[in-house]
Amino acid sequence: MSEYTLEAAGRNIRYRYTPAADETAPLLVIFHGHARNPRASKFRHANWNVLCPIDDFGVDQAGSWFLGEGGDFFWLDAMPQLISNVYEGKEVYFCGSSMGGYAAILHGTLQNATAVYANIAQTWLLGSTYSERGMKRFFSPIFGNIVDDRYNDLTNIIDPGQDTSYILSGIRWDKPDYIQQQTLRFASHLANANVNFSLEVRFGSGHGLTHSISEIAEIFTQGRSALRIPQHLKEG
Repeated sequence: MSEYTLEAAGRNIRYRYTPAADETAPLLVIFHGHARNPRASKFRHANWNVLCPIDDFGVDQAGSWFLGEGGDFFWLDAMPQLISNVYEGKEVYFCGSSMGGYAAILHGTLQNATAVYANIAQTWLLGSTYSERGMKRFFSPIFGNIVDDRYNDLTNIIDPGQDTSYILSGIRWDKPDYIQQQTLRFASHLANANVNFSLEVRFGSGHGLTHSISEIAEIFTQGRSALRIPQHLKEG
């Protein structure tokens, strides 16, 4: 599987791209989690064009939450450039876990994706218990001197009745306060905003995967007809 580099928003963005057998197939964008020497997913599927950006920016080059550094949110410009560089269609899906879940929600919302799958996603960065218990040193350098609440708290980018659907998953005993602050709080906001979503909270403990990429692709495929909420229900 080949890796490429695109100069976008003044940065060299690394990514992997694997076309579907039919390149008119939908695009699946997969975001990796927070890690030193991050690696793109190796997932490929005949029925999906697969784009896997690599975020090796931020502290220790372990990721900038696919947002940016020092208040320069270069990923906001780089992501649409990256997508248009590989894909001409309009049916786009985003998925990721943890940091990747944050990115899936962020960019999926901004790009008006058909649907987003976000597993154990951070949806609230600075100010959360997760931040105060060790992640602040990674979050603060993203924003620099001024915290932009639009991206610090992802409830702020959700428009009432918007078309993108969200598939959220979490683990009951994740990090302290995590399920309450990061998952349920965001799901409650989607409900109040009249946005289409599903929510799965699994028994157990830890901060890990609830579904493989293959399972997520199947969830998207099987749920395709329900991902766009009918207009009369949005208005109701």
